[in-house]
Amino acid sequence: MFDFKTPNGAILRNATVEAARTNGVSEDEIAVVLKAERKRLVSEECRRRIYAHASAEAQTNMGLAVGVIGAKTASNRTDAEVAILAGATAALGWVQAMRAANAALIENAEADFLDDAAWPEIPAEAAQVAASF
Repeated sequence: MFDFKTPNGAILRNATVEAARTNGVSEDEIAVVLKAERKRLVSEECRRRIYAHASAEAQTNMGLAVGVIGAKTASNRTDAEVAILAGATAALGWVQAMRAANAALIENAEADFLDDAAWPEIPAEAAQVAASF
């Protein structure tokens, strides 16, 4: 169910696409509403998948750790710190890939955005670092 604006300015609330057509809503307006809804749903799915690996707090803590570790010279970093930096870099790359997939899935109305195959898999080192926070 969607909200549509009719040609005379009335708002159809919780209406089906068929009801919108019956009330004279243009196909262009219907397409705009359906695309906005798809964008909302795909973006929610993307966010859900990212947060399944790293909550907002974990992401903040990862960023802080990268800042602290990055302030050190490379020769003064421990092996654990090097691993955190590598994992955080992989995690950032994965989030960027997720955003790209999100944009592509919004545009492709035929694509199944609930299918795991539609989304990039998180690299093992990114998952390991995210889980530690």
